[in-house]
Amino acid sequence: MKKKVCAVLLGTALTCHVPLVYGAVQDYQAVTEADKEDNKIFQAFSTEDGSGNSVNVAAIQDTVYVAAKNAGIYSKPGESSEKMGDVALGDTLERSAVCDNGWSKVSCEVNESKVIGYIQNQMLSDTDQIQPADKDVEVKSDATVLDYPSRKDGEEVGEVLQLDEVKQTGTVNGVWSRITYQNDDGTEAEGYIPTSCLDLPDAVAEEADTIDKDKDAGTLHEGSGEGVFADALEDVDPGVSVENGVRSEHRLRHLQTQICRI
Repeated sequence: MKKKVCAVLLGTALTCHVPLVYGAVQDYQAVTEADKEDNKIFQAFSTEDGSGNSVNVAAIQDTVYVAAKNAGIYSKPGESSEKMGDVALGDTLERSAVCDNGWSKVSCEVNESKVIGYIQNQMLSDTDQIQPADKDVEVKSDATVLDYPSRKDGEEVGEVLQLDEVKQTGTVNGVWSRITYQNDDGTEAEGYIPTSCLDLPDAVAEEADTIDKDKDAGTLHEGSGEGVFADALEDVDPGVSVENGVRSEHRLRHLQTQICRI
């Protein structure tokens, strides 16, 4: 019975996409109230959001992490201003100020250049969502590789098959694994698959059976759209079977490629 419950929870974590509520960064009110309680004189100034609206800003110094698939950094705390660059899940940002309209001033490296601008607080977390890993592992079941750890918001970027050798470079709450793998043409690629698809030691694999429901394990931010795994099962040629989102015709092509490499 316990295993059935765990399986249901794991399926929910992989498929559903609900707002991330843990690890949220401090907003303007929290920062200013904390300074008042500590009898600190907080540094504050005003700016505008790119649409002519006045925004109050308070100084803060902390390190934050991108918790969304993608997010933009803008010249002012508003999407009407110029976009300075884009950041992605797991990127590290240094925060220097927080605004009372739900934005923060940050700095980071984008394409080897330092960018200073504003980003929405809802895109950030005070903890890194991707825990680093460095393991050469074997795939124990076929899986579709996604560009983001969510079946709902991730897009298909590749496939790995049983017995493939991949490198696990990170994990998201133990439910998803970031991997590097080889495409059929031998090029290296990166993406996310369920951790349960990897042949890991029992102690690691069992993490999927102890999901913290309060942390909505395996999900990050609210999104929209249908799961790509479901889409992959639609419009399939009746003569082609599908297993875990991987078509058998690809399996044959993959095996032929592997044989040629021997």
